[in-house]
Amino acid sequence: MNELISELNSRGVNFIRGVDISMLSKKENRGYYVAILLGIVLRPDYIIRISKENIADHSEFGVKEHLALRNTEVHFA
Repeated sequence: MNELISELNSRGVNFIRGVDISMLSKKENRGYYVAILLGIVLRPDYIIRISKENIADHSEFGVKEHLALRNTEVHFA
């Protein structure tokens, strides 16, 4: 687990949390009882600007997402 956390941090993930989703229906939780949330921190001025302008601007998010996901293949079972 520490290796996974270290790798995610090296790719720009700022926080990792486990969340209990056992209270969701089987359809919603797909048989899983815990979800893993990954967070990437965005600059406050970017968030304020986007909320005031009410437009879609994914530039900062896209850059940080790209950095976090580069050279990463995700396989879902």
